[in-house]
Amino acid sequence: MAQSSWNLDTASWFDGSKFNVFVVQFLYLGGTAVKLGFINEGLITWVHQYSHAGLIASTFVESPNQPIRYEIRSTGGSGSFYQICAQVSSEGSRGEVGIPEALTVANFSANSANTSYLVQAFRLKSEYRNVTVELKKLDLLATTNDSFRYILCINPVYNGSLTFNDVDNSAIQSATGATSNTVNGDFGKFIDIGFVSKNSSENFSIDSKLNIGTKIDGTSDIFALFVTPLSNGLNVYSSLIINQFI
Repeated sequence: MAQSSWNLDTASWFDGSKFNVFVVQFLYLGGTAVKLGFINEGLITWVHQYSHAGLIASTFVESPNQPIRYEIRSTGGSGSFYQICAQVSSEGSRGEVGIPEALTVANFSANSANTSYLVQAFRLKSEYRNVTVELKKLDLLATTNDSFRYILCINPVYNGSLTFNDVDNSAIQSATGATSNTVNGDFGKFIDIGFVSKNSSENFSIDSKLNIGTKIDGTSDIFALFVTPLSNGLNVYSSLIINQFI
């Protein structure tokens, strides 16, 4: 939109060639109005408002909690800009109330020592790609005389393929690994790592702000659990407790 069409302040003081701080304000529900402004002499000066409530049938944004992206468009001529940083804040509190889900795998056979096996994984359903899902707890049980290492990660590179199935009344799909699903040199992004002793069980609270989402092309991240036995013949039970903010 041309600067001359800004409906709150045409901002004769604005100089696009200088360092500028751009401010966007809107209701998270995505249905009232959007205010656009700049920092001017230390204060926010609103220059334009897009009104929405009572005018349009649906919301103006579907995913207000998605990562910040930038682009520049022109209707006549070329242009460029440099993105330096961004900050997001909320005027209200965030309710940490979600829908819990347990994903379990029983008696997984990890046969070879020092081989990393993908035991279980989950990802977002395509129709729920905007939902925040947090891993809260991991439980592991070794039923054989074998200690092992576990790794929680996002987007590992692994051998073979996984079959993901919808979890009923949930935002996710889950998959159980096989002995052919070993790591192929890259665990992706690490979330947690640790060890469990032979013939014992352990539970771990997970506190990570790195969660699964979807890429701009719609491809979903995969959250995976690997185990690496320290001796041959491990049998392991696993359980992942997640929270879904639907």
